[in-house]
Amino acid sequence: MKIIGIVLAALIASSAAHAEDVISLISQYRRAHGLSAVHADMTLTSLAKQQANAMASHGVMSHDVAGSFKSRIQHANVGHAGENVAMGQKNWSDALRAWKSSSGHNHNLLMPGATRIGVAVSYSSGPKPRAYWAMLIAGGTETRTVRVIGPGGKRMTTSVSGLPFMMSMQPTTRTRAATPRDTFTRKGEVSGNE
Repeated sequence: MKIIGIVLAALIASSAAHAEDVISLISQYRRAHGLSAVHADMTLTSLAKQQANAMASHGVMSHDVAGSFKSRIQHANVGHAGENVAMGQKNWSDALRAWKSSSGHNHNLLMPGATRIGVAVSYSSGPKPRAYWAMLIAGGTETRTVRVIGPGGKRMTTSVSGLPFMMSMQPTTRTRAATPRDTFTRKGEVSGNE
């Protein structure tokens, strides 16, 4: 049992060290397709880690094992976003290769306007640990025009980013606005060969 723990710890340390490498590879891939590079984002990395951990602890590859994709990211203020998950690949290169060869996953890798990314891997416990890979990619926060009440009760419009709410220059008149349309992109799953 102690040997399995040591092997698992080595796998986790190795995979974490390679997370920056895979982000660099994704950025190179995006630039080769005329898109912007992406940089590591702590919020997306945390969400990816939660998803990878949930898949590994349940032994299932699923976008919904840690809650629906929309519910997991709705409070993260990520704008438009996509998620790729995979299971069973031996390393980040294999997971990335699998995502590139799948149209839905590739669509997320090449999401126009994406600037931020989070990647994570988690391993199931047991005599043959299995890797569960997760990637969240996102563009800027959604910007929309809203009406506000300015000084003296004058109505005006302004652009806001982030969570939807109507604002007033007078704090006592703040009200919640309708939820904006769903801007999340496709989710994808890939299972590797054992």
